Amino acid sequence: MCLFLGGSNKPFNISGGEANYAIAAASLSDLFNTLRNPEKKCPEFQRTLPDDAELHLFARDREFIEQTTSFDNRPVQIPERVVNAEANLKPVVLRKILYRLGFSHDQLSNVEGEIHRLLNYRNKIAHGESSSGINLDEYLALREATFKIMDEVKRLIIEAIQNRHYLRQE
Repeated sequence: MCLFLGGSNKPFNISGGEANYAIAAASLSDLFNTLRNPEKKCPEFQRTLPDDAELHLFARDREFIEQTTSFDNRPVQIPERVVNAEANLKPVVLRKILYRLGFSHDQLSNVEGEIHRLLNYRNKIAHGESSSGINLDEYLALREATFKIMDEVKRLIIEAIQNRHYLRQE
């Protein structure tokens, strides 16, 4: 994922050593997934000791340690799965996304009512309860809720970029 600043079309790249800890961890999610994968076998013993779980775990730990020297220099790239809306963007899902990206998990609590409103209406449509269409007042209320959420997310991101919250504070 490349971020672009203020209308310039130049992405800014930061390394894991510059990024705040949440963003650095998010960018290393592929390494953490490999480390936690009990199916990953040690290449040296893949055929001769395939059932030695303890040895394979040690091999994953060793590989992880071998790669730690490159963590600080590795460019930050956040995989899309880190920002997973889990099919429905519920307030708790938004809180998890915010936390994973280094924001305070409750930073958008002021729009949770609007999120519930949109989610409830979406569920009514999906479950056939609201198949007759929508009246103008309800449409305007849903539109207003949508734009309020988008505006708050946009404000949060712009503020984080302007104040360089994506960088490690030491």
